Amino acid sequence: MPSPTALLPFGYAEAVTDTGHESVFGPAASLDGSFALLEPGNIPNMAAIEDFAYRAVHLSTLAGQNLTNQYYVAPMFSYFDGCSTGGRQALVEAQKFPADFNGIVAGDPAISDPIAGFNWNDLALLTDSAGDSWLPPSQIAVLDAAVTSACDASDGVVDGLIEDPRLCNFDPASIQCSKKLTSNCLTAAQVATVKKIYAGATTPDGTQLYPGYTASNPGGNDGWEEWITGFAPPPDGFGVDNPYGVVPASFGAAPLQFSFQDQFMKFFVFDDPSYNSLTFDFADPTQVALLNTVITNFNSNGEDTDLSPFFGAGGKLVMYHGWSDPALTPFVSVDYYTAVAQTLGGGFKHLQDDARLFMVPGMHHCSGGPGPYNFDPLTPLTVWVESGVAPARIIGEVPAGPQAGRTFPLCPFPSLAVFQGGNVNDATNWVCKAHTNHRFSPGQSKKGQNG
Repeated sequence: MPSPTALLPFGYAEAVTDTGHESVFGPAASLDGSFALLEPGNIPNMAAIEDFAYRAVHLSTLAGQNLTNQYYVAPMFSYFDGCSTGGRQALVEAQKFPADFNGIVAGDPAISDPIAGFNWNDLALLTDSAGDSWLPPSQIAVLDAAVTSACDASDGVVDGLIEDPRLCNFDPASIQCSKKLTSNCLTAAQVATVKKIYAGATTPDGTQLYPGYTASNPGGNDGWEEWITGFAPPPDGFGVDNPYGVVPASFGAAPLQFSFQDQFMKFFVFDDPSYNSLTFDFADPTQVALLNTVITNFNSNGEDTDLSPFFGAGGKLVMYHGWSDPALTPFVSVDYYTAVAQTLGGGFKHLQDDARLFMVPGMHHCSGGPGPYNFDPLTPLTVWVESGVAPARIIGEVPAGPQAGRTFPLCPFPSLAVFQGGNVNDATNWVCKAHTNHRFSPGQSKKGQNG
């Protein structure tokens, strides 16, 4: 979500919320989940949990609209713009309170069960006591280079950008070390770890709890190292409880996925601050059911696909997600958008009358990565709501790195940008065209194949 004053110069009245809680360790420890328990006795703080789930956003919205209406003359329009948890909040608003907003931007949403996905990745990386399954930054760089080499041309042009990773079937075993290959490669244990991350959280009977991650662009300071693997090995070792130490110091040492899932498991799922999240067992139906119950509490995991009340009230939705997101797999947005189209009927063409999804090649979580992550989804949304003109495409810009200044069109899913010749770095030389014949990586969410 933009800062509380970012849009004031453009005539917006703005409101933000901390969803009813602050960390006991101060603002720097925003990953602290201890607010979910009441002391003593580790009693679930259901009021605070419900605030976090949906209520704080809704009540803040009503309060903000009431104050604004006292100072300004109607008619006015209300918009929500959020990414990550804010993206989940955006979709929950559309689902539970269809009259709250005229237009909603939902970026890289934390919907479905990301905690299962985070925990799955940590079990793959951290439970081998020898540490052989962990990938240091040097090996992430090797993986990144191999993926780019294998997949850059999959969209028809070699330009340093993997437009849609579903077009490429990269196999990490292709860079596994052998007697002839002893450098710039991954060990067998590391290859197995990467395959697990690509596959996603799954129970032994094949039930997908959270889709896997894409192969594209795992490198960079805001890539897998920040979110999944970490910049350094855990200081307390592998195969132990609290491998990154204890809070709040662990928040600075651990990759973000570990802190998120560890805090959630401790304070939301098992109601035990001493719970070892690395003992979670995907083969135990009781544990899996408990996690699912907590995740779906208050119907606030953002997966209700019946958006007809929101659209019926005139609401418009713009979604976006980075194809290289290392935090929240982009397949959840593809899956959700596809499922909404199936629920409402009429396919993507009908859904695009009210909702459009823009997938961003190369973008990491909400921003960053080598892709065109500098773009504005809010302005085209306001034009759509207030003038009835749907965004045919959104122009993104690469703000940094070797391709800084490059522009690229973000196309409404499931269409892709197709190069027409000329300067590859100029968005005017690309057009959005329908494209449905995708090849899928083994770990991709099955629901996403409908896209």
